Formats: sequence, structure tokens, C-alpha cells
Amino acid sequence: MMLFRSFRRLPLLVAVGSWSCGLVIVTPAATYADFRAQAFKPADAANEMVSGKAADPDGDGVVNFAEHALGLDPTRPDASRGITWQRNDSEFGILFQSAAATQDAQLTVHWRSNLTGAAKQTLAANMVDSGAAATLLAATLPLAASGAQAFVQLSAAEVTPPAAEQRWVWFEAESSGGETGAELSNNAMIWVSPGGSVQRSVTIPSAGTYQLWVRKFWNPQAFRWRVGTSDAWKESNAQTLTDLVTLGGNAGRRVGWANVGSVMLEPGTRTFRLEVLAGDSNTTAYDCFLLTRDAFTPRGKLKPDEQPQINQPGWFAFQPAPDAFGFSPIDLRYLNERE
Repeated sequence: MMLFRSFRRLPLLVAVGSWSCGLVIVTPAATYADFRAQAFKPADAANEMVSGKAADPDGDGVVNFAEHALGLDPTRPDASRGITWQRNDSEFGILFQSAAATQDAQLTVHWRSNLTGAAKQTLAANMVDSGAAATLLAATLPLAASGAQAFVQLSAAEVTPPAAEQRWVWFEAESSGGETGAELSNNAMIWVSPGGSVQRSVTIPSAGTYQLWVRKFWNPQAFRWRVGTSDAWKESNAQTLTDLVTLGGNAGRRVGWANVGSVMLEPGTRTFRLEVLAGDSNTTAYDCFLLTRDAFTPRGKLKPDEQPQINQPGWFAFQPAPDAFGFSPIDLRYLNERE
């Protein structure tokens, strides 16, 4: 069986969205824009002839987009393509690595029996191991299936990055009316008496474990809650409020946030219901609710994706978003996994 082992002899696929290459992991990046900013000096990053997707500034036969997909350094020739070839009596295998952080590239192994008309067939690649910077993959070709010869190709195709997953849903306690105030979400809250309830329709954006945060008046009230009509009720007999905000300058009237538990949810529309527990004689008010899969730091009526506004010339609010531990040009963790 003859195998085409040199990827340099395979022509690069320079049609839109596709390049072919060998690989060895050097540095991770989520998108090509990230990779371009990280790998090149500012002047080169602005030069399409140097940092464009189809450029090959280090002259090693691997275009920049392929270097990004595989975690290669586009400014350093890569003599070793990072590919391990394996063969036994029944199959031929190719072992390779894929940059773990990449979101806009897809690696695929193809083979064909000749280069003059045989249909290209895909070989499934299975994960062997994974780390913070790279995923180790393997694809095998049965010798009986390939006949007298086979030509193997590893390609990196450009794909649309997945949309950012929505991980929280915010909804108001009141449907209309209620007490109003500038400090309140949607400028209103609803009062709930003993034996009362709050019911709202919510759309869960993605599957996962959600924490329920409640923003309410300081006066205590025992209640139970659930999301959906079949899940078990969860009780909250007392709430410790944080991020207390005074209403209308009256120190005796305050609202704050409390985390009252968690629930596993699937995507879709659900009915949220809160009921005051029997025997509780207190009346209190509810402003809004938040179901979130992420850590949440209460900041008054600001939603997780909102920032405070500072109306003072020369000043701005410094409040960095929570670290998602994604792409960072100063992240050097990949150096520990280079081998």
C-alpha cells in the first residue's frame, strides 16, 4: 500500500474557506482575528500580504489560516508537521493535534484512491486526549478499504463561529402597575400579601443548572417556587438580602437581592410560580427575578450585561466583566503543553 505521506506535495486548497496542512500546536486563539492580533506585529497585522488568511510569510507551505487552525506560529517555519503515522496489519492511522480554542476552523481528514477522479471520502477523527491548548485526534483507514494505494489529506476549513450561548434570563415580578420608583427594575415592583403568588412565563435559553436570584423588599416573607408545572417545589423560609438600595431616599424602605436556590432546566418556555407559604402573615414586594448559570454579583437594577453609567466628565466606571478564560494575548499557558 502506498501512502501520500508528504503534505507538502498536496496542493493547498485556496478556494474560499479551505486550506490544507500538517500541524503541531504552538499557541491557541479563538478566531482568526484573535490569532492575527496575537501572532503578528501591528504593522504586519494590517498587511494582507503578510497576515492574510492565504498568506504564508514563513514560507513553510502552510498558509496563515491553517496555522491558526492548528496552533502553529505563522512567523516560524514548521519543518515537523506534528503528524504521527501509524500502521499495523489491518489499518493505517494518522495521529494529530487540533488547537482547542479555535472556533472558526474545522479540521477534517480525507482520503481517495487516486488523484485523477476518485471520490474524496471522509475519515472520522476520534479524540485521544485533550488539554487546555490542544486536543489530540486520531483517524484510521482500513487497509482493505484503500486498495493498492491511498492519498490522505488533512484540511482546515473556515466555519462560522457558534453564536454566544445565552446563560441567563431576567424577568419582572409585576406584569403591570405596582409601586413605582427609579431604583427599581423596570421602575416598578409588586406587593404580595399572605396567601398571594407571582406567576410569569419565562423562556429558558439553554440547558443547565440555574441559580434563582430574587430582588425584593426588605420585609421577610416565606415562599416556595418552581419553574415548570411538574418540578418539585423549593422553599425559602428566610432570605438574607445583599446589595441593599434605599427607595426614594427613605432609609426604612429598601430592596435587595437574595439567592434562593438552584434548578436544572432544559431550553424552552416555562411557567415560573412563587407562592407565599401558608401561615406566613407578612406582606412584601418583589421587584424582579434572575435565573442564571453564571456567577452573579448584584448591582442594583443592572442586568448581568449592563454597566453603570457615570455622568461625570473625565470619569468612567471600571467594572470588568467576569473572566470567561477564553482567548487572551498574554495567556502563556500553552507553553506548558507545547510538547
